[in-house]
Amino acid sequence: MIRLYAGISLLFLFFIVRYLRARPVKELVFVSMEELCHIKEQEPVQILDVRDPVDYEQKHLKDAINIYIGRLPFVSLKELEEGRKLFIVASSPYAIHRAAKILKKAGYSQLYGFVWRQQMKEGLGDRSQECCAC
Repeated sequence: MIRLYAGISLLFLFFIVRYLRARPVKELVFVSMEELCHIKEQEPVQILDVRDPVDYEQKHLKDAINIYIGRLPFVSLKELEEGRKLFIVASSPYAIHRAAKILKKAGYSQLYGFVWRQQMKEGLGDRSQECCAC
């Protein structure tokens, strides 16, 4: 009987930990290419690209800083200003949420997400040339 309670307790603990890790970041807002370009034209913003360096080198947004998401918790974020809007570029919403949690813990509050792969599939790759791609 004790093993049953221990098993149920561990299972319960597992689900609580999964829930806490999966919680969305309230401050995070996903944007399209048009919204990103519009905001970038209106005010100075920061762009953090958390994709793999190889993907970043193939094509990236102009003025983007590349810090791979796996390194993000371990590097100094001195290049980023806490008071400015910060756009997180990644190839999946999951990676953006993961980066947003790390950045929120570091004190950043104006967080925006931009899914690179999704935008390119929608045919906005040429549009990115006009406003922000390098």
